[in-house]
Amino acid sequence: MIQEAIEQSGLPLEIVAMIRDANSTDGPVPEKILTSIGTLARSYAPSGRPLLDVTTSHWASELKNDIPQRLLEPLNAFLPAPDQEEHNYTLLDINRFRKAYVKMLKKAGFTAQAEKINELILEHMKLWTQDYVMRHIRILIKLYVEDPADYKEAISYASKRSEGRGLAAAARQAHEILGREQEDPDKIVHKFDNGYYWYDIRSSACDIEATQMGHCGQGERGNLYSLRSPSGTVRSPDPHVTIEMDVDKIVWQVKGRANMTPKKKYWPYISWFLVNMGATSYQEARAGDASKEMVEYLEKRSPDLFKQSFIEYAQIAGDEWYRDTSIKIKDADISRNVMEVHAPLDIAGRTSYPDESLGVDYKLLYQADLPDEYHKGMSATFKTFRKLKDSLESNFIAKHFSSEIFGVTPKVAVYPVVARDNGLNQRAYRGKANALETRLTWQFSFEVPPETASGEVQEQAKKAFDANIKNANKLVNRLIDVEQGYYEFASDEQPEQIEGFDLDGFEMDLQSFYDSAGLAKKEPKKQFAEQQVSARWAEIIK
Repeated sequence: MIQEAIEQSGLPLEIVAMIRDANSTDGPVPEKILTSIGTLARSYAPSGRPLLDVTTSHWASELKNDIPQRLLEPLNAFLPAPDQEEHNYTLLDINRFRKAYVKMLKKAGFTAQAEKINELILEHMKLWTQDYVMRHIRILIKLYVEDPADYKEAISYASKRSEGRGLAAAARQAHEILGREQEDPDKIVHKFDNGYYWYDIRSSACDIEATQMGHCGQGERGNLYSLRSPSGTVRSPDPHVTIEMDVDKIVWQVKGRANMTPKKKYWPYISWFLVNMGATSYQEARAGDASKEMVEYLEKRSPDLFKQSFIEYAQIAGDEWYRDTSIKIKDADISRNVMEVHAPLDIAGRTSYPDESLGVDYKLLYQADLPDEYHKGMSATFKTFRKLKDSLESNFIAKHFSSEIFGVTPKVAVYPVVARDNGLNQRAYRGKANALETRLTWQFSFEVPPETASGEVQEQAKKAFDANIKNANKLVNRLIDVEQGYYEFASDEQPEQIEGFDLDGFEMDLQSFYDSAGLAKKEPKKQFAEQQVSARWAEIIK
C-alpha cells in the first residue's frame, strides 16, 4: 500500500517511473516524501510553458481524417489555440483528459486512433516533465537526503505560494539552502547537555547570522560567536544570541534577535561564555531596563569582568549619547544649521582632561548687512564679534535662561556667515557674509577622576556623568519640541512655556539688539530666517 502511494497520486505510471528513477539516483527518500514531491509535480503550472497546444500537437490534424469531427471537438476545445488566452494545464489536468478522451474514442469504436493519441499525449507529457519538472524534483530529493529539516523549510516556503507555483518555489528555496555555507563541527566551541551550543563564526561578519537574527550580522572590533539551538540544521542554524569579542577578549556586543537584549532564558549561556571563553571586559551598551537587568545578572556571576573605570564608562556612554541624539535630531528633520550636539572623543586615550563636556548647540540666523568695521582684518573682526558676544551674554542670558532648568545656562558665540538654504552655513570673515549666526551652547561639564582613584570616587563620577546626560536629553527634547512647534504654525501644538527657559524672548531681544546696532538688511526682508521667532509667531497669529 505504501509502495503504491505515488502511483495513486494521479500521475501517469510513465512519469511515476521517471520520478522513481530520480529517487534511485539522487535519493533515496521515504515513500511519503516521494509522494509529497509527486503531489507538487502534478499541480505544477509554469506560465509560458504549455503542456499541450495546437501548434505542438500537430498529430491532431494527422488523425482528423480518421476520426469524425464530432469526436475531435472535445480535443480541439481542450487544446488552447495561439490566439487564445493561455491555458496553464497541469500534469493532473492533462492526464485526466487523456484517460477520458481515450476511453471515449474506444467506446465509439476508434481503438487504434485512441491508442495512437494516448501514446502521443503521454510522449508530450514525458518530454515536458523532463524539460520543466525533473530538475525541481531532483534538487528536492537531494535536499531531503542532506537534511530533512532543510527540506521541511523549503516545503513550508512553497506552501505560502499558489498551488501551481509550489514545486518551483520549493525548488528555488532548496537551491538557496544548498548554496549556504555549512556549519563546521570544528567551530563548535561548547555544546550543552540540552543540545544548545556556542559556535565560533571566525569572522566579523556573517550573512546567515544576519538573516536569521534580524540584525546586521557584523562586528566592528572582533570575532562573532553565535548561541544556537538543536532545532537548526547545518545550513539553516537557529541562533538566539550573537556576541562580538576581540583578540584581547573584550566583549563589545551581546545581541538578541533584532538587536534586542537577549531573552532571560539565554542569560546562563551568556554567563558561561564570559567565564569560560576568558572574557576580560564587558563593553556592551547598557541602555534600557532589560539590558541593565541582564548586566546585573551577569555581574553577580563575573564581578571582576564588570569593573569599569570612569574613563571607560564615560567613553562608552558619551559615544552612545552622541550617536543616539544625533539620530534623534535627524529623525526630527532638524537641519544642522539649527541644532547640533557634540561629545568628547577618545577620553581613554588622553593623559589630561581640560574642560570635558557634552554640548548642545542651537543656532539663530539673522540676515544682515555688516558695516565696514566688521571687515577690518581677522584680529579686529574677532574683537568686534567678541564685543557682540559679551553684550549678549551680559544683557540677555540671565534674563531668559536659568541654570535650575537644565543644570547650566548657555554660552553665546557670534559668527559672520554666508547663509545657505541647503547644507551648512559657511563662516566668512572677509566681506562675503550676509548673515550673523548666533550660537547658544549648553556645556554639560564633568570632572574626570584619575584611574588610580578609589572605586567610590569612580562611582560618584559616573553618577554625576549620568545626571549630565539626563539634563542634556531633557534640553534636546525641549529644543526639538520648540523647533517642531515653530514649523507646525499651530498654536494648540506649541510646547508649554517653561519658567526660566524663554527662548522666544531671547530671540526677540536678539533681533532688537542687532537692529539697534545698525545691522539690519537695507532692503525690506525678514530679519530672521523663516524659522526664527518673529516670522513664526506672525504666522501663528494669522
